[in-house]
Amino acid sequence: MTIMTWAMSDNAPIDPELPEAVKEWNERYASPRLIITSVKQFFNDFEKAYADKIPVVSGDYTEFWTDGIASAARETGYNRNASATLQQADAVWALRGKADYPATAIDSIWNNILLFNEHTWGAYNSISNPEDPKAIAQWGYKQSFALKGHAQSAAMLQSATDGAAIANAIDVYNTIGEARTELVRVPAAQSTAGDLVKDANGKKVPSQRLSTGELAILVQHIDPYVKQRFTIYAGKAYANTKSVVSNTTLQNELYKVTLNAQTGNIEKLERSGIPHNLADSGGLNRYSYLPGDSLEHIQYAGPAKLQ
Repeated sequence: MTIMTWAMSDNAPIDPELPEAVKEWNERYASPRLIITSVKQFFNDFEKAYADKIPVVSGDYTEFWTDGIASAARETGYNRNASATLQQADAVWALRGKADYPATAIDSIWNNILLFNEHTWGAYNSISNPEDPKAIAQWGYKQSFALKGHAQSAAMLQSATDGAAIANAIDVYNTIGEARTELVRVPAAQSTAGDLVKDANGKKVPSQRLSTGELAILVQHIDPYVKQRFTIYAGKAYANTKSVVSNTTLQNELYKVTLNAQTGNIEKLERSGIPHNLADSGGLNRYSYLPGDSLEHIQYAGPAKLQ
């Protein structure tokens, strides 16, 4: 059983002669038998026939076209964040029960997000002749969808939360369908009352004032699609765990992370109860850059500055 996609050319419409060709083939030959199908139906049939024999394979299996996404890494990040932000705005709008849901505006933002996700990254000659005015113009047009979606989704989230500000308190929304524990960073301007944080029941919540001026709050076990209110008080931040920091290590009761002083890579990641280094395959957080296509020329970031 195998699947073969059929099209007359790239980005082409369907072939109107395919049904007759398949019919004639099946009438003339006993094998192989041709069936016009969908990818979903093919894999459903394949699984039914061979579920107990299909091996498990892990890793990447992507064609070269998806490499184009790396040439637009910033815009791709913008677009993925815009998609998440817009979903959050949608959920907050519903959780607050706000009137006048902006369906037309949200639909327009989704159009920008989806048009950037469409499969091309620039012109046909954007690699061979990146300075060609046509290549530059096409990329500018493509890029505009990501930039617009990024700005519009942020504005929509702001609109969803407008009028919700409370003095010395913040509301935290869980906008997905499962319970979450997350770190929330409150801007310095919204946390001037102090460093002590309590939940709606008056229970102290772990918090920490960061070097950026933000107040970090650990919000634990917030249920799906609900809002929790946290109030900020004058006083010292509350902590129920302890971390130890040295020149190159960070450790708490669960993890020990060790950095390489020269490269900044995570060379050891150890978890309590697991007797081996989880970063033993060359380290984690390593930045690699390959100019051209020869591994002999690969370069790494460094020297590192740890702070």
